[in-house]
Amino acid sequence: MLLNQDGDQPSASYFVAKITAVEEQPNGKIAIEFHFPEKFKQRQDTKIKQLLQIL
Repeated sequence: MLLNQDGDQPSASYFVAKITAVEEQPNGKIAIEFHFPEKFKQRQDTKIKQLLQIL
């Protein structure tokens, strides 16, 4: 998964994640549930925390 607001920005965040659920909300938005594998926890932990603060 690549998370970036602008495709040319060097500050892009890359994650290894598994999509576990996708559903359309009553308001028309799409909800996506991810699972981040434990074996990548050490490398992704800081980026995941930053992502949660942004959201």
